[in-house]
Amino acid sequence: MFYNENYFAENENSDYELKDKSLEEYLGYDPDNKDDGTEDRYYEARNTYKDPAVMEQFTEHMDLTDSMTRKAVICMNEADQQSVLSSLTSRLYDNIVSKADDIDYGDIPSTKGDITKLPNYDKLRECIELLKDILKEFKQDTTPIDVLSTAMANIMSRKDLFGRAFKFNCDMPVIMYNSVVLGIINGVSYMIATSIEFIKTPNRDSFEAVLNKVAYTKTKNNLIYNNLKKFNKSCESGDFDKVMENVIQHHIHGVSESSRIDVMRESGTFTFIGLGISSLLLILSCIIPILRELVYLFFYTRMRVSDFFDIQADLLQMNAFNVKDNDKIDTDDKDRIVSKQLKIVELFRKISNKISFTSKKAELDTEREITANSKKMKLNDISDELPDSVSSLF
Repeated sequence: MFYNENYFAENENSDYELKDKSLEEYLGYDPDNKDDGTEDRYYEARNTYKDPAVMEQFTEHMDLTDSMTRKAVICMNEADQQSVLSSLTSRLYDNIVSKADDIDYGDIPSTKGDITKLPNYDKLRECIELLKDILKEFKQDTTPIDVLSTAMANIMSRKDLFGRAFKFNCDMPVIMYNSVVLGIINGVSYMIATSIEFIKTPNRDSFEAVLNKVAYTKTKNNLIYNNLKKFNKSCESGDFDKVMENVIQHHIHGVSESSRIDVMRESGTFTFIGLGISSLLLILSCIIPILRELVYLFFYTRMRVSDFFDIQADLLQMNAFNVKDNDKIDTDDKDRIVSKQLKIVELFRKISNKISFTSKKAELDTEREITANSKKMKLNDISDELPDSVSSLF
């Protein structure tokens, strides 16, 4: 699309209505004074192509009430649109990475992109299957656990992609892998902690796992499941593979020094110089939103990965005892089993309460952080220099 005076007014994400003033007024164009140089700028701006997807990102993240920012967005040529979009992506990504450095990912990074090398991988899969069986037993919708199972399958099927990211130290796919895997682990444990209870059966001197249906229903709106669902959707559409492959290839090879993606830290900022507009848009629309919520959530949760695996181990152990608990076991053995169950239940409830409380508080802190960081940026917040195509306006 080309310049449209009503574009920002029509965009529901914009806080600024461009229709209040004409393009002529913004650029200081006076039809009666064609020698002041504004006429050329006026026609150039009106005829400059504006990618709707790019403009959507600018209106979502940039402060169009600021005169300089607004004029730049209106008048930038396509090359400068890409440059500013790159700077915007870098700024948003850097805010996320600064917190990722303080997250305990446990043994996840040591798996180098192969989730099956996770020390507790088999237990994690077993827990997912057991939870699915419990949900079916209580005739409940299995969508949340299916989301976790699908996310794990998507991670496994991209072992080669993530392996190359680790091998060449390509930052974004590595953080994405670590965060999604931790999301799966966290999601399974959160479901156990909030939805599973152990009660003594009336006709047997043992404990049985039961589902808290009300609590389970609430887990469907949890940040973990919502973001893993988005991750699965991006994998299904092919967007995730497209952008991650592009990022890795640019990182490894590069076309030239000037058109190479640079994902190294420079003065604390990540830059994405030379990455195409289509990839930048995918990063902004489907990668950064997922990373931001997951990383912020884990940052505020501040729990050891081992805590999440502890509650999974307790569920599996209780299930194993229940399998053994039958009429053929003598009284002494049953007493020993019940005694062990009591100890496990006590530990289970302690960890369960910790996970439930910490997770709920972390969600609130995450929402506050995202709200605080949603302040729109001026052009000089993300770029030290004016784009060449608009420098003459100022």
